[in-house]
Amino acid sequence: MYTKVTQFLQEWKEEASITEKVIAALTDESLDKRFSENGRTLRRLAWHISQTIPEYLTEFGFELEEVEMPANVPTKAKEIADYFRMASKAVSRSAEQRWTDESLSYVQDAWGEPLSKAELLSLFIKHMIHHRGQMTVLMRQAGVKVPGCYGPSFEEGQEMGFIPEV
Repeated sequence: MYTKVTQFLQEWKEEASITEKVIAALTDESLDKRFSENGRTLRRLAWHISQTIPEYLTEFGFELEEVEMPANVPTKAKEIADYFRMASKAVSRSAEQRWTDESLSYVQDAWGEPLSKAELLSLFIKHMIHHRGQMTVLMRQAGVKVPGCYGPSFEEGQEMGFIPEV
């Protein structure tokens, strides 16, 4: 659990950078392919991750002044990637300029249970990672080259001459 803002920032910057890379790999053609009747499209997943940044953080008292929500879900992959990048950087700026180590221990009601801001931030990052994983599966099904997250992806490994185990 985070006890210092710098701990959150380190993890946020690492995970947001990976997510930015995954979202940036989307193509306009891949956004609306449907792989199950009840499943989200890549557009909805990428947008959900992106719009959750201001929605989630402001709900729990974190300020993100320069982040405005578009009226509609963007229609282009680049627009979603640009929004994610902007919102992600706003989180870093806000944390660096406004948050204090002491504020991380502040406890508040979240979904009917008391959680500290540190716990909320941890859940926030896990939420992003969860949906990013879903995206990588759908990207492969859509024929989009999946970028590596914690090392080379299958496709990147092949390009590097690795013979993956199957």
